[in-house]
Amino acid sequence: MTEAEFLEAGKQAWRRQAWQEAMDCYDSALAINPQSHAAELKNMVERILEFYCHDMLNP
Repeated sequence: MTEAEFLEAGKQAWRRQAWQEAMDCYDSALAINPQSHAAELKNMVERILEFYCHDMLNP
């Protein structure tokens, strides 16, 4: 697959909230081109996964 195909697959995984699949696709795109936009997208996924809201767990 090409970098663009990995980016598109990652975006589709993002829409399904399949976060690990999205990160894997972005990693593959980065392996092809380290200067890819995938670095920013991967960072966004990591921030989503790291998000913690105490109020959501204790209503």
